[in-house]
Amino acid sequence: MRRDTILDRRYGWLFCAGIFFILASPAYADFEVSLTVDKKRVSTNEYLTLEINLSGPDAADASEPEIEGLDSFDVVSRGSSQRISIINLKMTRSKTYTYKLRPRIHGKSVKLRATVKQAGNDYASNTAAVELVKSTGRGRQLQPPSPVNPNLKPPGGGFFGGLDDPFRQMPGSRSFSEDDFLVQGRVSVPEPYTGQEIVYTLSFYRAVDVWSKVEFSLPNTNMFWNAKIPKNERTYAHTIGGRRYVVTDISTLLYPLAAGPIVIASGTVRFQPNPFSSPFLLRSEEITVNALPLPTKGKPDDFTGLVGDFSISAQVKENAHRVGKPLTLIVKISGRGNMYAVPEPAAPGLEGFEKYPPETKDDFSITANGTSGA
Repeated sequence: MRRDTILDRRYGWLFCAGIFFILASPAYADFEVSLTVDKKRVSTNEYLTLEINLSGPDAADASEPEIEGLDSFDVVSRGSSQRISIINLKMTRSKTYTYKLRPRIHGKSVKLRATVKQAGNDYASNTAAVELVKSTGRGRQLQPPSPVNPNLKPPGGGFFGGLDDPFRQMPGSRSFSEDDFLVQGRVSVPEPYTGQEIVYTLSFYRAVDVWSKVEFSLPNTNMFWNAKIPKNERTYAHTIGGRRYVVTDISTLLYPLAAGPIVIASGTVRFQPNPFSSPFLLRSEEITVNALPLPTKGKPDDFTGLVGDFSISAQVKENAHRVGKPLTLIVKISGRGNMYAVPEPAAPGLEGFEKYPPETKDDFSITANGTSGA
């Protein structure tokens, strides 16, 4: 009787060990990384969807993927999801990373490959080659915006005015299309003279509400002298192809420093459509400005390079003059253009007078229409 009991206990331990081995065996399964793209050829005005799938018992513990070739794209949005399944006592885990990308360059083929770290080991995915091509220009073309109407109101309404209402756009309520959000950069004068004032405007068009504050990044303008515009934002409504958009503009003033073609890089707009989505980053198209050299015919010998529409006047403040008593000569230069570049006027000979250093006063108006003042 005692011997049977001992045998029963031994078989019980063997049975438990067998169950433990079956449950633990998936820990020795292979870990795999795979990469897929929805296009093999994508232009600069299109989007590419990239998916990276991690599969294995410890997929959730792996590091976030590092992606070779990602520097050729803007990451518009990203997200991840996990899945666990148990079939016939076999556990399978997977984690998928999804990226929405937009090319920032064209004219080359990019190879995308992902690598992750898991349990101290490095794992690499397959390689996907994507050809980046120039935009065909067949996408939706933006028309110049209508004049601002202060009575226009954005779509929607309610307590938040329809723009930042967090309850209007909850996750899963709809998916976003490429035409929901548009970005455009433009200049007021495509072929300015060197030193001529032009206005660069970056516009964000949205047909649906957004959750976060919109962040603008103006492009780098190394070949221009630029001036910032105070209170530099305006919002209005505009219709494109029968669809109504709320438009927000931000502008800067540019003055070409040299003649020749000058490329204005892309401006960017960053925002979050709803509180649970990843931020979106949209990029405008590059713009080439052809700066013209100043004409030489009829140029005065003392020309300083100032470009604009200016006038000059002078007057003496005091009517009566006495020896030893100072008088004030006021010289006023007014007009439109780069007022910051207006040189100090050459003082007249004024023989018989002692001259003191001049005092300067600026009265400029700087708006999205340019600079004016005196």
